Amino acid sequence: MELTEAADKEMPETNNSGVMEEIKRLPVGEKATDEELMRDETDEHFFISSGSDVRETYYVSSVDFELDGITYILMGFDLDMTADELFGMAEEMLAAK
Repeated sequence: MELTEAADKEMPETNNSGVMEEIKRLPVGEKATDEELMRDETDEHFFISSGSDVRETYYVSSVDFELDGITYILMGFDLDMTADELFGMAEEMLAAK
């Protein structure tokens, strides 16, 4: 996934940040592997969730920033963009002000 380099990236000269989080969804009643449980405890960008019909992994990428006292969040699931493109979108919004 191209956005892995975006985890905890900060936009220059702002108090804004971006993250990419990986979410492992499990069917009801299915248990996570020992490796997944260990990663869930040690990786702040990895989460385990249940309630899916099938075992699946998806990625949530987001950039948040504040403009005129309002916090904005650009968020997408399984984006086909680089971290720089996602941050570029946020920078365009800031520059348009």
